[in-house]
Amino acid sequence: MDNDSAFRGCIERKRSIGRIIRWLCSLGIIPVFNAPHSPWNNGSVEGGNSVFDRKLWQEFHFSSIAEVDQRLKEFNQAYETYLIPSYQDFLNHPIKLTNPLKFRAKDLKVCPQPNLYLLRTVQEQYGKYQVEILNTYLNLPAKFKGQYVIIELNLIRKTVKIYQEVEKELIVIYQNSFDLYT
Repeated sequence: MDNDSAFRGCIERKRSIGRIIRWLCSLGIIPVFNAPHSPWNNGSVEGGNSVFDRKLWQEFHFSSIAEVDQRLKEFNQAYETYLIPSYQDFLNHPIKLTNPLKFRAKDLKVCPQPNLYLLRTVQEQYGKYQVEILNTYLNLPAKFKGQYVIIELNLIRKTVKIYQEVEKELIVIYQNSFDLYT
């Protein structure tokens, strides 16, 4: 997932988890956020954005919202042929999806999948080596500077674990409690 507030929740409030993330976890989906400012970490989405830009925004000059809506409908119908499984299969799936806007924080207590994952790089700022987690910075040893780490947040236990891959194994390099606002 992208780190945009539309996916994550309020980016100005520290340690805040939005409804979309809680809703996905309640469905058993594991949200994984790519590293900020690293679009190559999410190639399939960026590729889709590129196709959308070239085939719609750059190709046509719109004169009304109705024209945008019509071209968008045509684009989506044409693009469905590339989706696997098909978009129609998704729409006809037997599981009744709840409305994410009606999902509340208290619903997390019965969440089958309570973890959120973030891919981050350890950055140096003011002589400290840090990772950003939901608008909060955690310090790590200098030896991790420039390295990718995987951050696991447990929304129920309100804990954080930071992993690094060493010789094809995930090693915990940091763990602690981590207050979250859900």
